[in-house]
Amino acid sequence: MKQLRRQMKFVGMILNGARQEVSDKETTLVSAKKQCSLPIIQVKELISQGVLCPSGQTLSRTNETRSWLKRQQLALLKQDVSSVQVTDQKPVKSANDTIVRLSRKSKGEEQAFLAAHHVLVANRVSALIEKGQLRQSITQNLSVLRQSSQFLGNGATDLSDMAIDCRKRLNQLITQLPKDCAGVVVDICGYDKGLQQVEFERSWPRRSAKLVLRMGLDHAAEFWKIGATAEGQDCLRK
Repeated sequence: MKQLRRQMKFVGMILNGARQEVSDKETTLVSAKKQCSLPIIQVKELISQGVLCPSGQTLSRTNETRSWLKRQQLALLKQDVSSVQVTDQKPVKSANDTIVRLSRKSKGEEQAFLAAHHVLVANRVSALIEKGQLRQSITQNLSVLRQSSQFLGNGATDLSDMAIDCRKRLNQLITQLPKDCAGVVVDICGYDKGLQQVEFERSWPRRSAKLVLRMGLDHAAEFWKIGATAEGQDCLRK
């Protein structure tokens, strides 16, 4: 995994015209903000795959370079959102404070409000929004998520294939959820809103947001075919 990520960084820097320094053991790329070295044997592998082309003492891009990089980005994305194993014994970690709190058992309770598969679904929604480059461009307007060509990436030449693919996958999910459920799942899992903020914005009674959230995560788990003992299901197959 680390080797592939380094190769991707190396190839990306080639595309951006980084300065090249070649030695007997490795090739080093240097730009204003970063540096990346790759062993000669790995450079030769990329050349043999047609990803890079030797040009004298330096390397240049080929017609295959950009498409290779996009394929690797999509492959890594699928691993990122499907690598967590869900079992009843091992809880799933999350970076979302609300999801973490609801996935912990309160004193005197036999089980947490959210199960492991709920956390996995929440993580996947968050990953699709993050990699779809939606965190800053779209807020809580769910009609935009459902219908906008901006959301789907149509005509958005500045978006990568990976970002457009993530937006389409997220749109597929949202259109299958009840409207209130979709809005709460996106707000909490995607934009890290708290339960009280969601309830205030919708004029809902206290403790209603977490019920709608769990209902939405249940619907999403069913859509993605993730059960309570699912292991590494891949939501991007949809």
